[in-house]
Amino acid sequence: PHLEFMQVWRRPLHRLPVHKDVPRLLKGMLVTDAHGGAVYRDDGTARPANPEAQVAAIRTLILGLAQQLDSADTVRLVEEKFADYFKADTGDVAASLRSFLLESGMPEEALAVQVLKCIHQEMIFPAVTQLRTSIYTIKPYKDVKGEWRVLIEIRDDKIVISHKKWEQAHTDDPLQHFKFRWCAQLSFDRRMRAMTAASTTVLDFNFGGATTEEQKRVVMALLKPWLAPGVLYKRVIDGLAATATAPAPSFSL
Repeated sequence: PHLEFMQVWRRPLHRLPVHKDVPRLLKGMLVTDAHGGAVYRDDGTARPANPEAQVAAIRTLILGLAQQLDSADTVRLVEEKFADYFKADTGDVAASLRSFLLESGMPEEALAVQVLKCIHQEMIFPAVTQLRTSIYTIKPYKDVKGEWRVLIEIRDDKIVISHKKWEQAHTDDPLQHFKFRWCAQLSFDRRMRAMTAASTTVLDFNFGGATTEEQKRVVMALLKPWLAPGVLYKRVIDGLAATATAPAPSFSL
């Protein structure tokens, strides 16, 4: 799986759908620096219905990445050239972003660009394939619309990019309901020269109030090999906390 993720990332920029997917993945995106401060945080305005806000958010994102990761020349290029490619009367944000990334003179080896090369649908295909082969074939599911989140962590010694998505049972039968959230996490050295690790894990799961015990048993068995460390432990602790705070049963004679 590590190799499959790396092969996608190594493709040239013009062969990746970065320009299409970055605008739609701005929702809920968070970029943090080595101290945990927000380099970019979605404020909820960057929606397709508001191209101006999308463009402003993309500028903040790219400029923030460049300031954290690249040379002063790269930062200056973004500051001086960005507006040339995003005209106020152009509603096609994706096409404008593609032109900027490929024609502005911003080097593809810039670390900001190398990070952006991880933010698109094809980057998570290896994880999607793994989970479909393992879980979907027995218990089909579908993605929960609008619940794909991207977290970019710029740490002192590495860069970590996490894609998190919720899936839910394909059927609408309340007896069969289940949801789970998975994460494809990609780690790179601080200079983005190599992908040092890649993992696919399940971070959370839940069932409906009417979900049968048999359905829970089967789904849990499918999810168990994918659970991130500590997930089951957290569920037990949360369960104990809920029990402790539940009102005491009342009895009347």
